[in-house]
Amino acid sequence: MKKALMILGIFLCLVFALRAEEKKPTEEKKSSENAQSTKPKPYGCFRDLKWGMSFEEAQTSLGVKLKRTDNIAGPPDAYRGDADVEVGKKTYPLMLLFDKTGLIAVKFNTKENEYSNKDASDKEKVQSLIDFYNAFYGALKDKFGKPTKENVEDRGSDLNIVDNIIAHKASYYSFWETEESTITLRVELFVKGSYCYSGTCVKTFEWPLVYEKKTPKQDEKLQL
Repeated sequence: MKKALMILGIFLCLVFALRAEEKKPTEEKKSSENAQSTKPKPYGCFRDLKWGMSFEEAQTSLGVKLKRTDNIAGPPDAYRGDADVEVGKKTYPLMLLFDKTGLIAVKFNTKENEYSNKDASDKEKVQSLIDFYNAFYGALKDKFGKPTKENVEDRGSDLNIVDNIIAHKASYYSFWETEESTITLRVELFVKGSYCYSGTCVKTFEWPLVYEKKTPKQDEKLQL
């Protein structure tokens, strides 16, 4: 009898042990899901920059010296800060826009696509932008998740994607939205098509990556 009870006890212990092991993955999964849900959402700007930062604060945050330019076209009291910033193994031109409230936008470009670059051909500009898009897309997706909007459009027929972008028949576009920002990654002909200086006009393309501070939405309901 005692032997039978011992065998029964051992059997019951094994059953409970097996059930506990079966529950473990589920509990671990739930714990992992809870950790993900409580993980703070990333702030929608480049590195440690924050909207509203002063010129000096942004300069310190980036760890680079910004070149300040006043009286740019834009809202009153607007000015910009320019620098080359290293991301990965490459260096990219970066422009920060400020107004009286502080930092309001961060824009990345490629060296080939800068207005001052008169030597780069249209094909070189577009190829540099496609390379930029491909290099930054994965990192942005890892940080902000799946894009809110995304589109790769090619309306051309006989031309390749580079020529179709130059002809304004193709584009790459990805868009993210956070609580405080919009982030746009694109390869697209500038809406005006060209930029003219000193009597010379050249095709220009959109800044490939733009972080912008969201403006508060006006309540459509009348407040009485």
